Amino acid sequence: MSDGWHPLDPEGMRQHEPSGRDQGPDPEPIVRTVRVAFLFAGMVVAVMVNAGLSGLGGPSAAVAPVAGVAVTAVVAVAVLAVLAGAWLALRPARLLVVGKRALDHPDPRLRQPRAERARAIGFRGLAMGWAGQALVFGLLPAFAGLVLELLYDRQWELLAFAGISLLAGFVFQLQVAGAVRLAVDDPELRASYGSR
Repeated sequence: MSDGWHPLDPEGMRQHEPSGRDQGPDPEPIVRTVRVAFLFAGMVVAVMVNAGLSGLGGPSAAVAPVAGVAVTAVVAVAVLAVLAGAWLALRPARLLVVGKRALDHPDPRLRQPRAERARAIGFRGLAMGWAGQALVFGLLPAFAGLVLELLYDRQWELLAFAGISLLAGFVFQLQVAGAVRLAVDDPELRASYGSR
């Protein structure tokens, strides 16, 4: 039996079925890799907050307070709209459908290269692809908050947007982890991505 706590263990703690049927890899080591990626993204947000609070930017432009609040409100609505769209796109069932659709192509000549690429990256590569997309969306609020803080020199904007970024990262991490578990248990994807 393999060590279930080792993060790079390809098999983890998944027990083999008595019938000998392939269950695919244990999803938990892959989920741990996804969580580590989101942890690093959280550290990036912390570095951005530290940079913004340390005042690395020059003196901010003198803008009327009403104009600054209006710009912040517009940016907040835009960021929340993007996050809502990302939340819908990153639902586990949706990611599973997209993963299957990416392997299927009307042209039979393109199906074979896609299947070979899928087997080469395995489930870990698929999960990191999903996580990479989620991380881009999750870091967007922190970048927006940093830009607003540099423009208007109001720390509450940076802190509020960084908090939204961390919350979005937590939610997206749960969604990608759920999609990984569904993908490993799906017979069609298991046949395409193999046991890695």
